[in-house]
Amino acid sequence: MRGCPLFRFHSGLVLFPVLVLLILLSSCQATVSTKQGLLETQVEEAQLTTRQLRLLLNEFVGHFSDEVVEASEEIFNAAADRETKRNALLWRINSIPACFRAASIEDPLASFVDVRILCSQMLDFFETGEGRELFGVYQPLAVETARKLESRILGIGDLITESERSK
Repeated sequence: MRGCPLFRFHSGLVLFPVLVLLILLSSCQATVSTKQGLLETQVEEAQLTTRQLRLLLNEFVGHFSDEVVEASEEIFNAAADRETKRNALLWRINSIPACFRAASIEDPLASFVDVRILCSQMLDFFETGEGRELFGVYQPLAVETARKLESRILGIGDLITESERSK
């Protein structure tokens, strides 16, 4: 089969595009610059890079999910009435995807702002807003969870602009 001229023709066709692709990729590496995000361009005193902020946000989303799942399951399992159980499920079903959507904005600084707003709104909703009675006697658990999440996202915000005083 190797002596067949048709085989030599096909192997050349396969190698040519691979070589062209390798040449293009190697030449592109030199021209690709490090993309700066809003963090570097808009926050002069920023102590984190865009990449570091993205990593912190990704970690936060997992933490957010874990906290909401744990609290909503506790409320669901302890509650006797169907409405409280339903509200616990709705909290879980709606808030976790909302956090993922907020954190998935392309620029990490914009993501941070959206996640920060989500956490503040959730705390206000459970503490003093229309959701202040959604969980009956278990309302303090929802408020405590929302408060912990807001505190954690505020901590990330503090890292963004941590000043020289910490050195």
